[in-house]
Amino acid sequence: MSSRLQATTAACGRTGLSICAALASGAAFSGLLLLLDLDRGSASGPRAVCWLALGALVFAVLFPDLARCGAGWLTVRGLLRTRSVRTDQLILVRRGRGPTPLLVLRDSDGRTLDADVTMLVDFPLVWQHVESGIRHSLRTGTLRPGRCDDAAVREIAAAIDAGLGSAILSRAVSEP
Repeated sequence: MSSRLQATTAACGRTGLSICAALASGAAFSGLLLLLDLDRGSASGPRAVCWLALGALVFAVLFPDLARCGAGWLTVRGLLRTRSVRTDQLILVRRGRGPTPLLVLRDSDGRTLDADVTMLVDFPLVWQHVESGIRHSLRTGTLRPGRCDDAAVREIAAAIDAGLGSAILSRAVSEP
């Protein structure tokens, strides 16, 4: 097996809700709106199309990303687009702006990826590859200390350590 093929299967994970939950939420939202419209007696073809479009929008918002990574790269595939960065050639690591906690990664080729912090915390193997790439980029000089948000990196690592620690403790307590 080639090293590239091994790297592509190193770690992967879906963030947030599952695809089934996203689909069920969108369908339930559309169904509820259609039922309310029928109850009021104002249902029509164009209104039904509008409610179905809103259900599709709910699905699109809730659709989980798929993260894949390996030695030196990270790819996040969403519903409409795929974003990739070379984690071994990072030039910028910072917090994202906005209501969702994001870690913005930019590589020397100019590609940018906004990684969802909850995905990194939920899938420690993905974080291990990202953190390894950050350390490599700092060592090789592509990522300069002033362009790396050390506090954000430490917070993510601490959240992962806390989650792993509590998982180990809960297993130890539940076993006889």
